[in-house]
Amino acid sequence: MNHFRFIKNISLALVAALFGITTTLQAQNTSSVRVSATLKTEHDDPKGSITEVVKKNLEIEVYGSAAVQGEVKITCTFFSDDLATKKITAMKLDNLRATLVAGKSTPLKSPVVTFSFTPEHSEQSGTGNRARYKRVDAVGKRYHGWAVQVYSADRLVGEVYSLPALKTLMNRDR
Repeated sequence: MNHFRFIKNISLALVAALFGITTTLQAQNTSSVRVSATLKTEHDDPKGSITEVVKKNLEIEVYGSAAVQGEVKITCTFFSDDLATKKITAMKLDNLRATLVAGKSTPLKSPVVTFSFTPEHSEQSGTGNRARYKRVDAVGKRYHGWAVQVYSADRLVGEVYSLPALKTLMNRDR
């Protein structure tokens, strides 16, 4: 029974990892502008190190509507888990500009953001029977999520978030 549960958990983790590499979300239709974003991920881990380096960027599509056309500002925010303070922080904020046409999509790409962290691990001192292991805490900034907001004349007209909790976090920080 435990063997089956173990295999089931491993299978679920593998499926989640495979589908977690590229994530596409669309905003609710409560906005004037429809927004979708696809997360692109690239691993660039240094050889011989346990440090993890992950580069991420967003491919964004903004669809114009009859209510919102012309110049808009798109704000892309990436969030990270600060492993030292154990808090979620806005790591990178980029403002992009686009011109919307009613009924047409406008594709954009956010700049690449690099997340680097070392997970909790142990280091050995001594050998054989006298080997001792010392716990080393996790450090760095690990990817947590992203937010895309579209503004027309300083009015929020569209938004999409990788996690619903990030919307609450963004509204609290305004």
